[in-house]
Amino acid sequence: MSIIADHIVYKYNVKTHFENIALDEVSFKVEDGEYLAVIGQTGSGKSTLIQLLNGLLKPDSGTVYYNGEDIFDKDYDFSGLRGKMGLMFQYPEYQLFEEDVFSDVCFGPQNLGLERAEVELRAYEALKMVDLKDEAFYRSPFELSGGEKKRVALAGILAMKPQVLMLDEPTAGLDPAGKKWLFKLLKKLRKERDMTIIFISHNMDEVAENAERIIVMDKGNLVMDGKTREVFSYYDELTGMGLDIPTSSKILHILKENGISTNADPVTLREAADEIERLYKARLH
Repeated sequence: MSIIADHIVYKYNVKTHFENIALDEVSFKVEDGEYLAVIGQTGSGKSTLIQLLNGLLKPDSGTVYYNGEDIFDKDYDFSGLRGKMGLMFQYPEYQLFEEDVFSDVCFGPQNLGLERAEVELRAYEALKMVDLKDEAFYRSPFELSGGEKKRVALAGILAMKPQVLMLDEPTAGLDPAGKKWLFKLLKKLRKERDMTIIFISHNMDEVAENAERIIVMDKGNLVMDGKTREVFSYYDELTGMGLDIPTSSKILHILKENGISTNADPVTLREAADEIERLYKARLH
């Protein structure tokens, strides 16, 4: 099973003076079970890209294949796709609309045509999975905190039991504990459900710590695609595009600028700390 973006072109404000190419001949493949991050400056096409992968937007040319089927084919079962691919928006308010939390989470599986008992069981399991307290189940989702709203929005997707989970800036507005919790959950989902995870983030430390592969977007073009360690080794190219880089890469760059060579290219903060410790011990001897 895989997702294939095949020469996708997408334009905004077509046939007006404000026409803009958001994605220009973008092609790549995502294998089943991958953990992929999409990075790029604001306006680079990241959010547009995952909405196209999810079928929420239709390309001007090119297409997307999911498990070998063209999702934009006129005979394609879009309702079935909704049960296989889930997308969590940056702002959870875009996904919440029912009177209470439990009804909101029931909405997705209910539209899959499941029996009521199965719908409610899925909703309950999903809400427990995101650690939402029982007393919040029958409150309005709009009365909750920002972090709780994100949990409800995610529960609504997980209740569908998707094979692919896409997240647009999932940690925006979360405190450090909330961020840690979220990535721990994503790791668990990937391990237990063999879920494919694609997320957008401006936080390069989060990307370095969690993603196995990175796609870099710049002005609607896919300019890099590779393993996390490989992509973050292109310090000058990334900073030249106005992108931030992981703290570990910054540390490595400072060491090199001061004539200190390293035996490794640290990506995570733990790796950077280990390398600094090694260098310090070597200096002592």
